[in-house]
Amino acid sequence: MPITSPLSTLLPQLEAALAAARATRFAALTPANHKAEYPAYLEFEAATHAVESALAVLRPLLLPELPAPSAAAEPLISIAPKPAPLPPDTTGPHPLTHPFKNTRPEAFVWEGQRYGIGTGLKQRAHRAVYEWVLHHLYQRDAARLSACLPAPEFTSQQGHPDFAPTPAKLREAFEIAPDFFAEVNLSAPHLALRMSRLLAWFGLPPTTLLLWVRPTPKKNKQS
Repeated sequence: MPITSPLSTLLPQLEAALAAARATRFAALTPANHKAEYPAYLEFEAATHAVESALAVLRPLLLPELPAPSAAAEPLISIAPKPAPLPPDTTGPHPLTHPFKNTRPEAFVWEGQRYGIGTGLKQRAHRAVYEWVLHHLYQRDAARLSACLPAPEFTSQQGHPDFAPTPAKLREAFEIAPDFFAEVNLSAPHLALRMSRLLAWFGLPPTTLLLWVRPTPKKNKQS
């Protein structure tokens, strides 16, 4: 029998408060203090995720009138309650102003939540991070992202567009939607620049996206 309680009116507020607390804690991180503060932040993030998991169990009892999330569509991101340890040669989290040449991403932080291989990052490539960001922003506000199409901010001085309605106008196209494609044949520094512009376009602070990176493995030359 469903529980009827004043708690049912507080549950959405509690969920929102947890998200706000995590965002506030994340906003306090800076490139200057992240080495000292980030381990404590990860513990805080794991604790809030544990509370959110418990609330997810209680939600059907407290709010039976709300439909359960559909399992038909695979979610874009899957959050691990406790992030896996990163390799010892990983550095970060770096802002998008970091010189990313000759690096590959091991994980990234978006709005205070860390994602890696199997939890948002399909492969260890800066292009994969860019594609994730494009999908995420399109889900957040498709109209705003689509407005990048004719914007001069997303066209190079040589006339190469970052977005196009057809793949034919791009060197290597990534499909965001059936009539909306993005150029992805770009170097790591240029991809970081595009993501920085997108954050500004959406009115998001530069610290919204931070990257953990490792040096690109050097290929052994055969004699």
